[in-house]
Amino acid sequence: MGTPGIGMGRNAAAQQSLSALFPLPLAVAGQTAAQVNLNGALLDPLTPQLQHKINAQVADGAFISSVYPDSAAERAGLQAGDIIFKVDGRWVMSPQEVIDTVGDYMAGDNIRLGVYSGGRRRNVYLVLSGQNTGAVVPQ
Repeated sequence: MGTPGIGMGRNAAAQQSLSALFPLPLAVAGQTAAQVNLNGALLDPLTPQLQHKINAQVADGAFISSVYPDSAAERAGLQAGDIIFKVDGRWVMSPQEVIDTVGDYMAGDNIRLGVYSGGRRRNVYLVLSGQNTGAVVPQ
């Protein structure tokens, strides 16, 4: 099982972020949802409002709001604005489901992520670093 790491410090100048383009509140039933970190990719829920705003062709998954430079996520080719909808062939509905599924793997494992990116679906391969997976990022 993967072990949750400690959240990375936020450095707005060093992040690739879409928060200026997609300034939507992350609220579900009156509660603010926390971002989670998948090896340097910050994941947010794919709300219906966000799905409509970005014209996503998938209804469920985890929206990547930013990717830290020199992270495993960046090396895998994940980009801000991508949506993770599968982990090793299994559909995922939320950021927490991505983290729970990835938790079955160990550091060094290579996992296939189904990603909706730039209007098309593609696969990327993420080598788990064992750091920062599942860490909640303060808002």
